[in-house]
Amino acid sequence: MIDNPTIFRPIFSHSRQRLLDRVNSNIPNPYMFWNKLKSRAFVELYKKKNIPTDIIYNIITFTYL
Repeated sequence: MIDNPTIFRPIFSHSRQRLLDRVNSNIPNPYMFWNKLKSRAFVELYKKKNIPTDIIYNIITFTYL
């Protein structure tokens, strides 16, 4: 892909989405669950003073839904 920039790799993965759908079907309120988990992870990373807040935000958004 580095040699040929015309090759496109999609971000969305159907297999990953099917996995997430199965996981979320077992959670009563998935939206609230994931938001609570993101908030807790953000607070824990924010305690680390050597990581900028923007970087923490990017980590959290890429890690969870």
